[in-house]
Amino acid sequence: MEQSILDQDILLDTIKEYRKIIQGLILTLNNTDNIFCRELLNKYNNYIDINPFNYDYSYKGIEEIKNDMDEHIQTINTIMNDLKESNDNQCNEIYHVCFNSPIFKEYMPNITID
Repeated sequence: MEQSILDQDILLDTIKEYRKIIQGLILTLNNTDNIFCRELLNKYNNYIDINPFNYDYSYKGIEEIKNDMDEHIQTINTIMNDLKESNDNQCNEIYHVCFNSPIFKEYMPNITID
């Protein structure tokens, strides 16, 4: 198998894990009664149906897949920053639960708590 295909396959697997993180954050926000957390959910309403299985996992080239990865990373970073900066206890708890989860530690290792 071509190295390019293998590289794309690894990147696509990583995107699947990023989508799991985003899905977990959105589902958690969606299942809370906290008004501040629900307001954050409204901001990310276009991600409400995201899941690891509704993404086009086609081999479309390294650069395009890397761009998709960057978008997923940015989405996770933005949601996590909003949770952290909300000054709300429950939003902060959601942030810490996600931050300390094994999937987050494995796939987002460069994120640190200030």
